Parts: sequence; structure tokens; C-alpha cells
Amino acid sequence: MATNTQIQAPANNNPSESNEDQKPWVLIVDDSRMIRVSIGRILKKEFNIIDAADGEQGWEALLANDAIQVIITDADMPVLNGYDLITRIREHQTPRYQDIPIIMITGAEDDHVREKALKTGATDFIVKPPDKTRLLARVRAYAKADRTSRKLTEEATTDALTQVSSRRYFYQRGMQDLAFAKRHNSDMSIIALTLDNFPELMKTHGNKIAKQILVSVANNLKQTVRTEDTVARVGDYTFALILPNTRQLEAATLCERAKDNIAATEISETNVSIAVTASIGLTSLSQSNIETIKDFLNNAIKRAQIALNAGGNRLIARDEHEAPVIDAVVTEITDINQALALMKSNEKSLIPSLNNIIARIFPLLEFANKTLRWELDQQLAAIKEKLTK
Repeated sequence: MATNTQIQAPANNNPSESNEDQKPWVLIVDDSRMIRVSIGRILKKEFNIIDAADGEQGWEALLANDAIQVIITDADMPVLNGYDLITRIREHQTPRYQDIPIIMITGAEDDHVREKALKTGATDFIVKPPDKTRLLARVRAYAKADRTSRKLTEEATTDALTQVSSRRYFYQRGMQDLAFAKRHNSDMSIIALTLDNFPELMKTHGNKIAKQILVSVANNLKQTVRTEDTVARVGDYTFALILPNTRQLEAATLCERAKDNIAATEISETNVSIAVTASIGLTSLSQSNIETIKDFLNNAIKRAQIALNAGGNRLIARDEHEAPVIDAVVTEITDINQALALMKSNEKSLIPSLNNIIARIFPLLEFANKTLRWELDQQLAAIKEKLTK
């Protein structure tokens, strides 16, 4: 595993949200411990250091530490060499990995090595042993550039890949919707949807297919929600939905519909059909003591993680200690006898299906009005109008 010269990453591992005085983080990947220590000594006064002995360990360290702003890697290493490490980083579906500065460092002053490194995706090239002044200057510049790039990305309101809202916009809109719900004493629901086994899918099928999956799921969610709802990508493979004026039962119905639609979506690679499923967490204002939109989202993400740990492809809408409010699977009720039975035992479970039930019996009401001369033409017209909205 990778070796950290620092005990742990900072509590806030997003550099754009860090204090100005906090040191940037640098990952050093080299199979020579002496080289790692030597470079670490040059940088340690101004940077926090994480080091790894080969490309595979370096990759794991990068995945585990969102705060890393600059990577310094050797070319020739066991397990995974520097060129393949750079290729893997640049092909990753996350923009942060595609843009992170990477300096390749090698013992050879060789134009072929330099050309291969830059063609693979390296940002810069330094020859061993590195000149202290030159190395410091370049790492400083690249750390500053990475910080600026991250800030611009975070300020964007639209996710570049999926074209749904960004995490930043989610918080902005969520704060407004939450304030409105509290001011008007109305309900509001937040959904977090995490794709099951996505890292394994990406490893097996590659980044091109992974991107197709993310775009497909995003489009699916946009078609599932209402105009007033918000769909955002809030993590590498996690989406979140804001549902204003929506109670838990209504939100749960949407969750199940979204889950089924995603499971029915087929992503094909040559002759292989790739199954995609999702774990979903749901939190509603009326069922939780929520004060901020971040707490709202974190609670939904926590429940999505519980669903994922339980096997995935399911919805979790309450904590274990809470009394059940909805069934694990919410289905639309269309049978009249079933509706009458539920009205006696659990009338709240009927709410998501009431429009469908009334729509099914509406022709019978019209027939009764005509044959029995109820003279309810205006009332039935009003009901029909509401059913079509």
C-alpha cells in the first residue's frame, strides 16, 4: 500500500475549501525509496507528501485522497509503470483526474522518453537527480494551476459530462427550496442515487463505457422527474434529486420508478449487454430533523450507502430505529378491493396511487351519473380536469 509521510489527510480534503495557509498535497510515485525520500525533503516545507512504490499503489493513493494536486511519477516501475499510470489517470471519467498536473521524472535525458511521456499525458518532464530550485518552482506553479482549475470546476452550475446540474448548483437551489418549504410549512424530499459496483464496471469495460453509463443514467433521471425538480451529479457515480413539495410516499414512488428504469436500460459493448442498477437513499423534511441542505444530502447519501451494502438495487427511506412509513418496494395500486383493504389498514400507502384509482373508476361514475340522473355534470367535469393535470 502507499506510504504516507503525513499521518492523515486534512479533515477538509477539498483544496478549494481549505484555508489559504494549508499546504497543497503532492503524490510521489517511484520504486526507489531513496528517490522518494530525496524529493520529499525538497518539497516537505511547502507541501504535504504522500508516496507510493509503484504505479498501482500510486493509483490507489490518488483514489483515496481527493486533496492531491500534483503527481510526480517515475517512468520505469514494477506492477504498473509510469506511462500506464498516466494513461489510466487521463482516461478516468472524472474531470479532476483528466486535468491534474503530472510530472514525469526519470534518469534518462532522452528525447524518445520525453516524447512518450508527454504523448501519454504528462504535463511536464524532469531528469534525475532533480534540481531543487527548478523542482520547487514547477510544483508550486502546477499546484496553483490545479487549485484554480478546481475552483472554476466547482463554480460551474452544470456537470460537463452528464449535462445535469453540478454539486454547487444543487446546494444553491437546495438552500432556496429548503427555505421555501420551511417558510410555507410544506414537505420536501431529497434522493441520493449511487450506481452499484461502478468502479468494477469501469475497470472491466473501460472509461468510454463508464461515461456512456453515466450519461444514460442522467438522461433517464431527467425524463423521470418533474419540471420543478432538480437533478445533479454530486459525486463520481452519485446523483441527487431535489423534489420540492413532495412527501415521502410520493418520492418513494418516483425512486422505485427511477430504479426500475435504470435496471431496464441496456448499455451494450460489442455483443455484451451491461446490467446497470442503483442503490437509492431517500430523506424527507417531514420525517427528519433537517437544518441544512448539506445535512439533507448527507442523510440521503448515508441511506444510499446502506442500500449498497445490503446488496444494491434497492431503496432505503428510513433509519433502523424509525417506524416504517413505506414498504421497501412501493407499487402502484390499481385493484379496487386492494385499495379498500389498504384504506382500512394503512391509508397513507394509497396516496401515490389515488389518481390512478380514480381514473380507472371514472367511466363508471360517468355512467352512473347518466343512468341514475345524479346531475353531477359540473362536479365530474372538475374531477376530470384535475385527473388530467
